[in-house]
Amino acid sequence: MSELSLEQKAHDLFTRYEGNPIMTPDNWPYPTNAVFNPAAAKLNDETLLLIRVEDMRGFSHLTVARSPDGLTNWEIDPEPTLKADQSSREERWGLEDPRIVWLEEQKQFAVTYVSFSEGGPVV
Repeated sequence: MSELSLEQKAHDLFTRYEGNPIMTPDNWPYPTNAVFNPAAAKLNDETLLLIRVEDMRGFSHLTVARSPDGLTNWEIDPEPTLKADQSSREERWGLEDPRIVWLEEQKQFAVTYVSFSEGGPVV
């Protein structure tokens, strides 16, 4: 298979949203240095994002945002949804890279993330 045909297949599967980025620190309801790629899930009739947000010190936490179409009209939680436990060695420098998975047998979502510690990243 030629490289061009792989590119064409990817283009057929995915279309980049013309309004990217869908969110920036300017959208945030509290002071934020940066926002990063989120975990995403469909919940009822809306898209839910669990977004890695870097505060002004450079530490990350996770915040939920919801949208009816997954592109516009985002409702962002007014404060961090999940913050690092500063007393924990494993989470001392923040939370990053969230993922959301539906567990069919348990009928619930599981959330994983990476915490940043003295020894490096920890899942």
